[in-house]
Amino acid sequence: MGNKNILYSAICIAVSIIISSIIMATILKDPLESIANCIPQGSRTVITSNNEISNMTFEQTANYLNVSSEKLEQMIKDDGLGIPYLKVSGDYIFSKGAIDEWLKHARVTIQ
Repeated sequence: MGNKNILYSAICIAVSIIISSIIMATILKDPLESIANCIPQGSRTVITSNNEISNMTFEQTANYLNVSSEKLEQMIKDDGLGIPYLKVSGDYIFSKGAIDEWLKHARVTIQ
């Protein structure tokens, strides 16, 4: 009787480990996507302790660069420009510091 209980316990533990592994693999397949889904859409702008914006949305970046949304989209699609961005769950996130650094060295003609 005792050996059967140990066997059933071992089987239950093995099944639990397999199910947990599948769940973890699914989550870790795209960790940025999983994390991004936890953040409400409008709150991806980060304000530092100096009250400066460190990350900007697509619209904020277009305003910051003084270009239209369409022009910014063209700039992103033109890989040669090298505008720095991160795309998470279909949303663009721009680091203000990286944009400022890019502007120091970029040679862009916008028509």
